[in-house]
Amino acid sequence: MQVTEPTRISPGGPLEVSPTSAAERTHAPWSFREESRRLFDDCAPTYPAMDPFWGDASELISELEHMDAVPLAGNEMRMLDLGCGVGIHLIELARWALQHLPQLISVRALGLDFSPRMIERARARVANGKLTKQIRLLQRDILKWESPANEEYDTILCLNNTLGNLVGDAVGGSHRLREETLRKVRDTLAPTGVLMLSVFSRDYLETEVLPRSGYTKDRHIDPQWSSPENGDLVLWRHCSDGSDHCCFSHWFSPSELRSELRTAGLDIARLTCIGSRLLCIAKANHCGGG
Repeated sequence: MQVTEPTRISPGGPLEVSPTSAAERTHAPWSFREESRRLFDDCAPTYPAMDPFWGDASELISELEHMDAVPLAGNEMRMLDLGCGVGIHLIELARWALQHLPQLISVRALGLDFSPRMIERARARVANGKLTKQIRLLQRDILKWESPANEEYDTILCLNNTLGNLVGDAVGGSHRLREETLRKVRDTLAPTGVLMLSVFSRDYLETEVLPRSGYTKDRHIDPQWSSPENGDLVLWRHCSDGSDHCCFSHWFSPSELRSELRTAGLDIARLTCIGSRLLCIAKANHCGGG
């Protein structure tokens, strides 16, 4: 499918757009990881209202209520949110657990995000919600995250395409970064723990996004650095600092998502398609990954 060329200025000046091979797409004169951080920093004041693909916490609660038993270690619920953004999901799930799980005495939650402005807003939300004793927030790049030895979580959240947004300095290698992150998730899950994961749907990309030749009114697909046939998009947004910044976004088919999780030693227990997203609950395969 053809993607309309956006009008934008790349970091360091104008970027000429020309057809490129997959190999050529792996190199750029800037760091895609740093560009993503700057873009999400800029989005923080209006997030999530500015993102039409953002998922609601009620969907996660509905999925938990479908489970036979919410995983707990005794009377404490230990949660980790990778890419917590402004903290909405972590706050809502903590509140739900405290109100609806009678055996629960406490919630111990940790949220990580590489955007300092996202974390700043998340801390304000947690304080306003009087949950500072239950929720701790740290500015951390999850690509560099290492859980302390013997630290386990009953519920790990990785939502709103955090997994699909993982990118290093170059576009190439994003699949490896996802696998490494999922393996760390698997190693950090308690024996009965669950991963709650939501990612963008490849089918939605092909049927809804690409035919419009656009993403949203303030984000534009870059035809040089994107590879829509592989589910990879590079998106540009004009930011408040007067510059354009980009982020990477991978869109998944159900079979691809199942395969990546299985390779990391995780099995899907429940998979639901909700609009633009695939929402799944996965558990560690204690027989090991593929």
